[in-house]
Amino acid sequence: MNVDAVNKAPRIFPIILLLFGVPMILGGAQFIILGGSFYYLLAGFLLTACAGRLWKQDKVASIIYGALMVFTVLWSLNNPAPITGPCCLEYYLSLCLDYGF
Repeated sequence: MNVDAVNKAPRIFPIILLLFGVPMILGGAQFIILGGSFYYLLAGFLLTACAGRLWKQDKVASIIYGALMVFTVLWSLNNPAPITGPCCLEYYLSLCLDYGF
């Protein structure tokens, strides 16, 4: 077995994060133009930054991803959505904490 192959991290997770991050940046910018929240733009930038750091196998990626999770929880607690209530908050928090998105 090649020693270099053992030390090389899989590249699928950074690619998945990038596939989620870039549309969030584009959609977030459009949402801001329409008068919406800055959350999606900032979350897209954080996901893209995390993907770049993971690609370089930098340990800062986990800090960036953790910051995104904290940011998401804080945003969901303060979200001025027209449909509010415990079930909405439970949905946002379960996505964030259970699945990491």
